[in-house]
Amino acid sequence: HHPTHHCSEAMEFFMNKACCAGKWTVNDEEGELRFEVEDSVIRDKDGGRIAWAEIDRDNFETKIKRESEWTDSDLSDCDAGSFFDDPSDDERFEHKLKWKVNKRVELCSESGFQGALSLKLKGKCKVQADIVQSEGGRESMEVRGEQTEVDDAIFKLQCNGQERKWKVDSEDLQSGDLEVPGAFHLDWQGGCCSTDATVTVTGDEVPPFVSPLVAEVILEHMHPRTLMEQMRSQARSEAYSMVQSGQARMV
Repeated sequence: HHPTHHCSEAMEFFMNKACCAGKWTVNDEEGELRFEVEDSVIRDKDGGRIAWAEIDRDNFETKIKRESEWTDSDLSDCDAGSFFDDPSDDERFEHKLKWKVNKRVELCSESGFQGALSLKLKGKCKVQADIVQSEGGRESMEVRGEQTEVDDAIFKLQCNGQERKWKVDSEDLQSGDLEVPGAFHLDWQGGCCSTDATVTVTGDEVPPFVSPLVAEVILEHMHPRTLMEQMRSQARSEAYSMVQSGQARMV
């Protein structure tokens, strides 16, 4: 049993991952390398394994329901919409995805720590497009509007028998920042050459050495914003395939 340290200043870890690298480096406030996390295993700077996460294969899936139709509703901005409207053919092709994400990982450490982190995420996205003739006479599409909504984003963290559930509000879904109550705050900035994240330890529900591991699991597998973006691009690419194959005309 570790004594609880109440320090006036919160401990911070600075995580960085270069674009082509699979590995996150974790530095402390002084800029010293403390840990490395790769494939959900956290090691000390000498390479010793400290803790790891294992995917719960029975609870790691994304279910998608698809729907396509021709519609005269307008998802684009009203001003832009009226500018583009063609009175002779005002129907647009609309492709919708309704998705449910259920992901869970188990957390273990060499020192006997046991826990689990899970995310349940529900949402829908749709894309509307006009079908246009491209140069070679093939049909292509121009996106006229997109919409993504998240109904629920609920995390659950279990640590040594304690359990905590919390909902991610819509503001945090947009910003990429996440709070793990009683444990840490995750501030994530994605860049073109590397990704940076700051983990500010706010409590001791998760041992400090496990916090960067939990952060890596969220960033690699469970970040609601990333999952929303994946669904949005999937809706767009599926609509594109349907238009190019002629399937959209048969809806």
